[in-house]
This record gives sequence, structure tokens and C-alpha cells, in this order.
Amino acid sequence: MREGLRRQERRETRTLKAHPRIGPLIVALSEEPQTTRAWKQGAAGEHALGTAIDELRHEGFGVLHDRRIPGTKANIDHLVVGPAGVFVIDAKRYTGKIERRDRGWMLDRDWRLYVNGHDQTKLVRAMPRQVKAVRSSLVPTPFADCRVFAALCFVDSHWGLVASPFVLDDVQVTWPKMLYKLVRSEGPLQREQIGELEQLLALALPSA
Repeated sequence: MREGLRRQERRETRTLKAHPRIGPLIVALSEEPQTTRAWKQGAAGEHALGTAIDELRHEGFGVLHDRRIPGTKANIDHLVVGPAGVFVIDAKRYTGKIERRDRGWMLDRDWRLYVNGHDQTKLVRAMPRQVKAVRSSLVPTPFADCRVFAALCFVDSHWGLVASPFVLDDVQVTWPKMLYKLVRSEGPLQREQIGELEQLLALALPSA
């Protein structure tokens, strides 16, 4: 959301500087660039999902939002620590139908993620870096063997009447209701361990 607002302010400043007299009218009547809208829409999706995820705290889950990957400008939208392990969650607010399509053939499968008819497999391929950051932060701790799961959660997208979540390159592609079911999976971690693990991750992956 901050990035979306910065882009909006830069656009307005440039317009007012270039057209001192009619700048305000141009700003009022013109549409925002698609990239600026995308940042704001994405922020709204992250916020909606984050608000719902926060309710898991009452069930003893660890929850962290918007964590910076050390040494980069990239961030992790949400982290949930539960009995099964750590869930790395990337929230996306895209319109259109979510599909898994095979672009290969019978003996050489090539599964892709399609959103609204467009190949968006790049979203899946961006997840391993986030997972690696989490696993690296756990190496020097007693939780080095803790399981780390990746989930790409689409908010407000269309899945069809008989759709179900699917896994693509070890990334769970899902929607909020099924995500909540996933993170509640049973596992070996006890409540005290979940709290310790949340604190470790909070220190290793600072707030963005």
C-alpha cells in the first residue's frame, strides 16, 4: 500500500509540475496507471488475508506479517507457525479463473499456473526464495529440521464449482478457506515450541 501511494504521489507531482494550471483537473479526470492500481489491489488482498490469519493467534498459532528477506528488498507476506511447521504464504488478489494447465505431453508433463487465461507460473517460481530464507534462518537453531510449506493464496479469484487446491512445484495453490484448513494440519510441534519458533523467525526475518 505504501508503494502504491508513493507511485500515486509521484504521478500527481509530475503532472502538477508539467501543467501548473490544469494539473489538478488532469489528475482528477485521468485513470491511475495499471501498475499503481496493481500495488493497491495487492495490498488490499494481503490486508484482508492477514486480518483473517490473525484470528489463528487465539488458537495458539504463531503469526508474522510482511517480513523482510535479509540482504534483499523482497518480503514475505505472511508466516504462520502451527503444529505441522512453518507456512510461507504469498497473498495475491487477481481476478479471473485459477487453473493448472499442462503445456507438455503425456511423457513430458509441463504443468503451469494460469490466471484469467494468462500464464502466471512466475508466481510459483518466486516462492522457493522465500522458503529458502525461512529454512536458512532455522539452520542454527533446534528447529533446523522443522518442515516449511509454501502456499500461494488467491483472494477474490474464481475457481469453479468443482475446483480444489493443487500443488505445483511443491507450492500449494489455494484460496483462503482451504488455506486455513491447511495451516491447521496436525503435526509434532507443541504450543510452547510454536511460540519459540515464532520468536526466532521474528528476529531472523525483520519487519519490512
